[in-house]
Amino acid sequence: MEVKGDRVFDLYGRRKFAGCQVEVNGVANFTAWGERSWSEGSDVEKFVWNSNAPLDPTPIAAGDKGIVYRGGVSAYFRCERPGRPPSPRNVSPAEVKIVELGISAKSAPRDERTKETFTVLMQQFVRFAKAELKCEPPKG
Repeated sequence: MEVKGDRVFDLYGRRKFAGCQVEVNGVANFTAWGERSWSEGSDVEKFVWNSNAPLDPTPIAAGDKGIVYRGGVSAYFRCERPGRPPSPRNVSPAEVKIVELGISAKSAPRDERTKETFTVLMQQFVRFAKAELKCEPPKG
């Protein structure tokens, strides 16, 4: 077994992506990742999530919107970071507000218990990501 990935979860540094992967016998069996999106949330749903349609997605309460599907889970949320510069420097703050997260497990059973486990993992991942990225809590 080998674990590969980023040591620091920072989507606002030099790169807009971070992730880790657990490999067994050279095959990636578990992957968790986060990405800062240049799109708005509706674009993430329209273009990225529609590709999961064949995997029977089910909406979940994680982030602003989340789905669980056979073999994985995805969520996105708005990350406001007032007073912190966006990266790269030539990008306006309005363009770096959406964070997308994903978890997949290649050999996970395809049953309700697995979907429940993925849902809880994503809810925890969203909380971790918001704290680690220093996102401001929503107003209201």
